This record gives sequence, C-alpha cells and structure tokens, in this order.
Amino acid sequence: MKRLWVILFLLSLLTSPVSAQDFEDAPELPASIVILSVEGTITYARPGWAVPQPLVAGTLISPTDDFIYPQGDVTLLAMCPSGSVVEFLPGQLQTNDVLACDSGAQVIGSPGMQRVSIQRGGRQDPTIPYLISPRATVLREPTLNLVWNPIVNVHTYSLTVRADGNPIRELADIAPEAVQVGGQAVYTVSDLTLQEEVAYTVDICVDFDDGRPQKCTNQPGWESTAVLAFYYASTPELNAQEQNLMAELGENTPTSLYARAVLLSQPVIQTEIAPLGVYQEAIKLCERIISDHPTSALASSPELYNLLGELYRRVDLKLSANAAFATAAQLANPNTASAATATLGTAITTPDDRLGVSLYDQALDNYAEYLTPDAFTIQFEMVCKEIGDLCLDLSRCQDNAEQCLAWYEERLG
Repeated sequence: MKRLWVILFLLSLLTSPVSAQDFEDAPELPASIVILSVEGTITYARPGWAVPQPLVAGTLISPTDDFIYPQGDVTLLAMCPSGSVVEFLPGQLQTNDVLACDSGAQVIGSPGMQRVSIQRGGRQDPTIPYLISPRATVLREPTLNLVWNPIVNVHTYSLTVRADGNPIRELADIAPEAVQVGGQAVYTVSDLTLQEEVAYTVDICVDFDDGRPQKCTNQPGWESTAVLAFYYASTPELNAQEQNLMAELGENTPTSLYARAVLLSQPVIQTEIAPLGVYQEAIKLCERIISDHPTSALASSPELYNLLGELYRRVDLKLSANAAFATAAQLANPNTASAATATLGTAITTPDDRLGVSLYDQALDNYAEYLTPDAFTIQFEMVCKEIGDLCLDLSRCQDNAEQCLAWYEERLG
C-alpha cells in the first residue's frame, strides 16, 4: 500500500541503465550531473518549478533541463555524465544556462525499480536475525561475506545459501560468539565461489537457548516481502571508472566517496525484471562520509541522506531508510525539493500508517511551495495513486474528495 515507485530519487535523477555483457537491451535514459562541492551561492530551476532551488553539494541535476543561476563569484566541482570531474572557476558559469558538462556513455544514478520475485533474508527488525549484507545488490567480488543482525538467546545459527532458489550450501551449528563482530554477526562462506547470472539468497535460522522451535528468516513473521536476491558480476569498466575517480579526487575525500557512491548506484546488470546496482557498496561509501568527514559540506547535505535513504530502501532496510530520510528532512530548508524528497521518503518508509498520512501531507505542502500548479497536480495525483486508500485521508483530499476518489479508483482499475 505504501510502495511509491515514483520520482523519489531526488526528482532530478535522470538515468541510463548500463547493460552488462549479457544484457544489451536495457533501455537508456538521460544521465545526471553530480554536484560534488559548491563555494558561493547558486540556484537552479527546471520545467515545472515556480521557484528556483539552492544548488548544494550532493545534488543531481539534468545536463539538458536544469538551468543554473550563480550569484557572484562561485566555484563548482561536478562529476559529468561521462564520469569525468570538472571544476568551474569564478566567471566560468553562465546565468540562465545549463551546466556546460561533457556528455558520454557513462551513466550516473538510477530510479527506483522492481526486483525479481525472490524473498529471503528477513525483514529489518531488531528482534530478527535479518540479513544486512548482501541483499538486493550486485557484488563485485565472487566471495560471499555474510553480515546479519545478531539477536539474544541464540544457541546456534544455521545458514542456507541458495542459487536460483536451490540450496547449494548448508552451514549448521554456528555459535553466536564465533561470529559476533562489533555488534553484527559476520561469516565468510569460504568454500563457495559465486557465479555470474545466478540469483543468490540466504536463509538464516536460529536454534534458541530456551528450546523454542527453530525459526528462519523465510518463515511467517520473520520473512521480508521484498525481493532480496543478490548477484555477482564482473565489472571491469565500472572498476576502471572508480579508479579514475580516486585518481582525480583521492581515495578517502568526501567528494571521492560521494562520486563513487553515485557511480555504484547505477544499474550494473539486468535481472529478469529490472536492473540492479552495487547498492551496498554505495551505502558503505555514504556512511564513510558521515563517519570519517563529519564536518564536510556533504556530511551535512540533505542530498547525501536522501541518497542513503533511497539506497537503504532499495535493499529493503526500511528502518535505516526511514532514519536517513528523517535526517535529510532535518537538514533541508523548508519548502524545497530536498525537503519534499526527504519527507516523502520518510512517509514511504515509516511503519506507522497514521504518521504516514501526516508525512505525506507535509511532503505535498513542500511540493506546493516550489512547483507550478500544473506540476503540483501531477505530483499530487502520482502520490495519491501510489499510496492507495491512504490517499483518501490526506488533508488536501478533504476538500477534493471527488478527484482523490477518482485517482484512487483509477489505480484500482
């Protein structure tokens, strides 16, 4: 009911799925420019906006539709759609023009998408040994390193690794103290080499100290309804592009970490239903900005947390996604695109439907402040269609009940 496959990923995220060797028919869309740092004040605008928005570190903009408005002498560092990094010095940016960034085949970013229909690994709940990593992601190395949430009163864990749904490794009698590392459970399946074009999943089962029946993450109460299959893929071109970014920006600078996070967020392989990116590596890069560079502009940018929230949402870690979106909402200026994206993300990932209605109202209030009336109506309709019967509880639907009901019924039809 609360799945909102709309333009959550920063509204400005225009992308082209990158095809892997065996997936040459993936569709292509325009790519984005990644803003890495801004010194000075710049606003930008696009069709459908009544009010220009602040251009801050972390923003993703269109190379064709977004027009910039620098105020005075400003310096801008950006990663272009080709993957190259360009610095614009004072006087080089033109008012009321697109950002003069090179184009190319490299693709940055990806919108939300569906997954292959395999649900294993558990839902995120502190009382459940849900799989933290890998889930719903691409792995660039063929070694399987498992991380999950440890719980109390465990006698032993057992793991089942599946390939395309079929068990290929069964590991039993794993003592909890043997895998506990810094608040997580960590285990490497040392005798397994992952193969390409195979959907892998993992079941985690618990034998309890108190003799309760064994419980597993693929069973009612512990299962996830999302698709959590992960894949190994050889990615030489992506690896080379990441190396180029590190050569230009350094290995552990905030700009390098963010550029690489966005790079790895792009689709890498095409599954049976939709593309899939290196999402969990991207998550780790975003988290490193926050932990290693807490005073940087990116660490205090709502765009970083919006990206992190969307990545968490893609791997179905909804509690983590909700926390990231909530932080983005706190950091964003009210009535901006950043605030709208953050509040919408918080609404989508909240476990409380009653709170969700209030958050959807707040998101719509933010959209109304900077979108034109026609663009706002389109956004309102998209939200209403996607949230199902919650739509009828929205504040704007109290005075527009007939239209909201029509949107809702159109969704059902």
